[in-house]
Amino acid sequence: GYQRRVHGGYTDEKSFYKMLGDFKLGKNTESYKVAFNKGTDNRFCKQYDIFKNTPDGVFVDKLSGDILFDTKERFNSKTGWLSFYKAVDGATIEKDDFSYGMSRVEVIAKKSGIHLGHVFPRADGRQRFCINATVLDFVPRDKIKK
Repeated sequence: GYQRRVHGGYTDEKSFYKMLGDFKLGKNTESYKVAFNKGTDNRFCKQYDIFKNTPDGVFVDKLSGDILFDTKERFNSKTGWLSFYKAVDGATIEKDDFSYGMSRVEVIAKKSGIHLGHVFPRADGRQRFCINATVLDFVPRDKIKK
């Protein structure tokens, strides 16, 4: 598998992002609980309020920096969580989730492996990616590094 050099040794990518999360997010934060313990942001949390009306741009994984969602696919679901019609192609993994007695589909960041939220079918045939804001950063379109 893929490995990264850390402190004179090597570690796998999953362990690397877990260590980075310990450092960058802090073990006792909401974003850490969401990312590594499959937690859920509170509805209408502070980060959601900041992100719900951002200008044109993209939302990136707080750990890897990978682009995950585009504002062009964002919509207001009135649920209190960021909602998108789709993720950026190849940026996420979808996995069946039967926790809490429910049948859902979990959305995971492909590179870092962090929990992002869930995807649900909509009545109009499209999907609603219900995403936790605390595990994302926003980058305006004119600041995206190519």
